Amino acid sequence: MTLLPTIEVYKLVKQGELIIEPFDSREERTPPATVDLTLGGKILRYNFPEETYILGEEIPEEYQVYKEIKDVIEFKPKESIIISIYEKLVLPSYIAGIILPRSSITRLGLSFQATYINPGYQGNCPILLTNQSEFTIKIPLKNGRSPRIAQILFLSLTKEPHRIYGEGLDEKYQDDKGYHSKIYQDIDIHEIFQPLLEIGRKHGL
Repeated sequence: MTLLPTIEVYKLVKQGELIIEPFDSREERTPPATVDLTLGGKILRYNFPEETYILGEEIPEEYQVYKEIKDVIEFKPKESIIISIYEKLVLPSYIAGIILPRSSITRLGLSFQATYINPGYQGNCPILLTNQSEFTIKIPLKNGRSPRIAQILFLSLTKEPHRIYGEGLDEKYQDDKGYHSKIYQDIDIHEIFQPLLEIGRKHGL
């Protein structure tokens, strides 16, 4: 893979090959090899009745607390919230992306794991933003949009992949709007859980 400089990203956006919507080309938002991103106001918190979640279990709707924030997103110390990137991304078949936090927010204690985006993905990619600090952090919104929080770098594949995201059986986040984890739909998870469910039925569980 080859890291694309911002000037090449501009060309792809202008040609309609790569979609970043809305796209802000102002100089202060355009580092040499990344494009800055903002957050939308749709957030998700999990509200499990117990402190344990078994990987692969389907998450009931009552445990998913969605909320649309208009003015300020508040993070209590050590709190994690799933938030969608404001910009819609549509990647062509030969481009992959990685979303990273901006250095300025990590120095305040806000962080999230690097998020990889496959060629062919489209949607408002969510991130799990965590306040690692000992104090509450508030992110103001204007018209449902935060200041610049993240940045995305784009990688050009050396050759076309055998297929793009969305064409397989195990790709459940196409047209993503910030949904909860759907790991319970993974094929390998089903292979693990199905025998356990059958044992449970035999014993009346």
